[in-house]
Amino acid sequence: MRVLRAKAARKALHFYKVTHGIRDPYTLLVDGTFVHHALVGVKTNLASRVEKVLGRDVRYAVPGPVLDDLRNRGEAGAAALEFCRRRCRVIATPRACDTVAKAVLHLVGEANGQKFVVATHDRVLQSALRRVPGAPLLYFSGTVLNVDEPSREARSAAGSCRATTYPRIRPWRWPPSAAYAHVRSSHGQPCSWAYCRQVRWPCAAPRTRASE
Repeated sequence: MRVLRAKAARKALHFYKVTHGIRDPYTLLVDGTFVHHALVGVKTNLASRVEKVLGRDVRYAVPGPVLDDLRNRGEAGAAALEFCRRRCRVIATPRACDTVAKAVLHLVGEANGQKFVVATHDRVLQSALRRVPGAPLLYFSGTVLNVDEPSREARSAAGSCRATTYPRIRPWRWPPSAAYAHVRSSHGQPCSWAYCRQVRWPCAAPRTRASE
């Protein structure tokens, strides 16, 4: 199961790399619920667990309201607050973003222009982030750290992008050969004369010197 989870995580990250340009080194945007669950609920070394999924050069970022929320929790949020102060770059948000969810969604925007990988344990925020194309989601399922499978919105946005960037072209065909007088036969394809005789195409009719 561990091998399958690692393969699924690599597949999801490769999808976002190809379709939205999100590549290593990643910037992980965390909130208080994710850090608190990892340090207190799972009781794990968060940095080492993240490195196994995203690589060693992960850069951590946190919205400003997350620190305020952790301070208000008192002793319960002390460990998460210390981690955010020590490892994360604090990003300021407008005053209108007075909650953690509003701050995260403001930084991600409509298309994740800053190329964040978002980590949260808030189920409501996870549902909102899945509606944003190009926003990879990292979360704990029990004690397992998972990369969320690309959502329907992300796949549809990737399909429209590919259709615009890579228009469909006709397949390349071998140039007609001078060895055959019936280069374009009645069935419309370059063909082998021996094959046409076998399937009795009209182009396999006996040839004369004049027709050659």
